[in-house]
Amino acid sequence: MSPAKARLIQILLESAIPLLGFYLWDWNLYFILLFYMMDMLADESITTLKARDIVKVGRAQWSNTVYWIFASLISMIIAFGAIHFALFWMNSQMDFKAELIRFWTYKELGLEQGYLLLPLVIFAAYQKYKMEFKRTKAYLKIELFGLYLAQLMSYVMIVVFTMLLLAIAALFHPDEQFFVLAIVIVIALYKSPLFSKPKRK
Repeated sequence: MSPAKARLIQILLESAIPLLGFYLWDWNLYFILLFYMMDMLADESITTLKARDIVKVGRAQWSNTVYWIFASLISMIIAFGAIHFALFWMNSQMDFKAELIRFWTYKELGLEQGYLLLPLVIFAAYQKYKMEFKRTKAYLKIELFGLYLAQLMSYVMIVVFTMLLLAIAALFHPDEQFFVLAIVIVIALYKSPLFSKPKRK
């Protein structure tokens, strides 16, 4: 199977999980966002592995890489904060801690779903890393700057999109289904080949 086909299948599967969750498993909007934030954490970890591979072949220094890792982590935290700010603005009564526990302990197939979803997200991210980065030896072509620029821009896009949805919520008051579909569709499009990859030499 070609990397492009594998990537398309992965995008479809990643989109199917939150949709099935919303329509069949009683997931709410926050549950779906938690699933995507779990995916973001996995992606951030994989980006660190990619940076390590680039350093290993002598195309970057750890002294510089550490700054990029730190900047990326801070950007991810800001993105998480923007998401929670928007949710709190939309529903000031939401108990995030209680919802997080409910998300993790919700039972599916007799097992708490957190123990199903976390390994699934990690496995999918690692398989993508092996297929698109290790197997193609992309670490010999992709620059560290390009790698982390793409990562930082993804967090900027998340904050911008979150603020856009917040504005829509304030002006038009759509139902939860609108936000779920908008988030799933936009994320699927963003992960598709329509968007450029990190710069290569």
